[in-house]
Amino acid sequence: MYGKHLMSIFSLEKNADTIELVVETETINVNNTYLFETTIANYVDKGLEVLLNLRKVNFISSTALGMLLSLTLKFEEAEKSGLFKIMNVNEKIQKILTISNIYDKLPIKG
Repeated sequence: MYGKHLMSIFSLEKNADTIELVVETETINVNNTYLFETTIANYVDKGLEVLLNLRKVNFISSTALGMLLSLTLKFEEAEKSGLFKIMNVNEKIQKILTISNIYDKLPIKG
């Protein structure tokens, strides 16, 4: 159902022990949050490092902030908290995360 649409908003790069979900859209919001959350949640029990690459993202809605916190908790509850990381967070997104008081609660890489 979502196949074509999925690839227009993100791409997956996978190797033996890591999967990188590269966001291909500038906005993560109520319209696409569910797709990100369900895709990433599928990897909680796989034992793979999951990297969420936000290099193209310029806006994250409050719904998406909740999704990032929810995913972080899912990995923590599965005792795999070190396996989920968010990377390439630009200054604009960092500011949104800081103002929302969740920057320190998320697994930001580098």
